[in-house]
Amino acid sequence: MITSDLEPSRFVAQALRRLRLRHVELLAVLGTVPTVHSAADKLNLSQPAVSKMIKEIENVTQAPLFERSKRGLSATPRGAMMVRFAHSIIRHLQGAGDQLDAMKEGMSGLLRLGSSSMLTYLPRVILRVHQALPDLRVRVTEGRPRDLLAQLLAGELDCAITALPPALVAQSSWHSLLMESLAKDTLCVVASRGHRLASRRKLTWPELAGERWVLSQPDSLTREEFTSRFIQEGLRPPTPVVESLSAPAIVDLVGMDGELLGLVRLHQALAIGAKDRTVRLRVSPEISMPDISLVVNTLSPVPKETMDLLRTMLRLSTPNQDELGGIAARPRKIKR
Repeated sequence: MITSDLEPSRFVAQALRRLRLRHVELLAVLGTVPTVHSAADKLNLSQPAVSKMIKEIENVTQAPLFERSKRGLSATPRGAMMVRFAHSIIRHLQGAGDQLDAMKEGMSGLLRLGSSSMLTYLPRVILRVHQALPDLRVRVTEGRPRDLLAQLLAGELDCAITALPPALVAQSSWHSLLMESLAKDTLCVVASRGHRLASRRKLTWPELAGERWVLSQPDSLTREEFTSRFIQEGLRPPTPVVESLSAPAIVDLVGMDGELLGLVRLHQALAIGAKDRTVRLRVSPEISMPDISLVVNTLSPVPKETMDLLRTMLRLSTPNQDELGGIAARPRKIKR
């Protein structure tokens, strides 16, 4: 958001006509050094030249951006905003540079794709994209939803496939991002086919309070929702015997031990595929999770055709609602 007394359209017109990339570079440097002298040294300019450029930027914003004191420069709130804006522009330029480097190496381009570790079906998506565009370089960055969102806003990613908690969405500025829901999701309790509860057609969370669990780590959204469910039931949340962020590992451990229960997202269970010794327990009430979504950086230099292809491959690979409904109907073997 532009925090200036000027109307946004007028600010943009003034910035395009009167500012240069050198001004942007100066703003970014002023966010990292304490004095005009330091900025001048870093940019190989004279101090008067730097002072003149600061004045030129302030003429466009029509507001002071930096305060001078014996300790040096300190950014005003508007100055801090402009520094962040400058860093964003530079990161987007770096993204364009990465695209050019990929093209120089004979590739058609670069797709910087962010992903949460929960997405077990991502390799299938990447394979399908690669089959359609064999010259496209795909760079995958795994991270937590909060980190992926920050990288998207900073221009370090072109898109991300993740599930964003509502609270995180509400507190974020979405001026350059577009979120598209791919699939609904719920939590899924899995057990060995030999587990004593495997044949039960309906269970409640209190009935599972004393079981031995394999769960994700405490700061994961899956674990938080699990803990919240037991607290709402007035019960102490179970302490897991094993913690893992890997859904395949959780399912494998449960399948090998007839006394363990595991908790994964339902789309993870579907993507992992059929396990002869693994079933899903039907537990009520169901715990809904944030939608699996594609979050696109609309300022990305990636061609629209490439992003459209990614959307298509995601929808072909993401477990659909019919699959979710079918597997949720009764305890049964997890199917692909």
